[in-house]
Amino acid sequence: MNKVNKGDLIGKILSLLFLLCTLTEVRAQVIPSLDSSTFRNVIYAELGGRFLLGGGVQYERALALTKSCSLLLGVGVGSSSRLDRAFANWPIIVPISGALSLGRRRGRWEVGFSRLLVKKAFYEDPNDEIYGILPMAGYLGYRQLPSPTRRLFFKIDLLVYPSAFYPLPFLGGGVGYAF
Repeated sequence: MNKVNKGDLIGKILSLLFLLCTLTEVRAQVIPSLDSSTFRNVIYAELGGRFLLGGGVQYERALALTKSCSLLLGVGVGSSSRLDRAFANWPIIVPISGALSLGRRRGRWEVGFSRLLVKKAFYEDPNDEIYGILPMAGYLGYRQLPSPTRRLFFKIDLLVYPSAFYPLPFLGGGVGYAF
């Protein structure tokens, strides 16, 4: 079996996300909208959650599948620390996420996954400049979509990693702008 280079894998994932976003734009008239107050793009600041014990900025794109279900694709950048390092080290992290948003009202539940690209200093030698990928985490969240007159967006989520990596769930929250 061939070994896959991490750089090639990251490139393929980013290419697939770009392709999905491009195809969505081409088919925009065919995909049903959620309702007249739905905005497709959201940018928000988040503490905890996907950023573990830190914070950052996240961008998400909503792709409407039906009136009550949409696919959310997101990427962000931030910084985080580890419990065992007493907040001494804050490397850059990049969360990549995907989720299904379910519901017909402005308040929607979401279930999805998140994967973090991190500097190896996060889990190895702080002087190491190589990046790595943390195990995939699952999450359950709730988001309040903006009204037609206000573009304020907020969400909360609970992220759970495999028990061998991080035995504790991470609660997070975000506030941002929808457009």
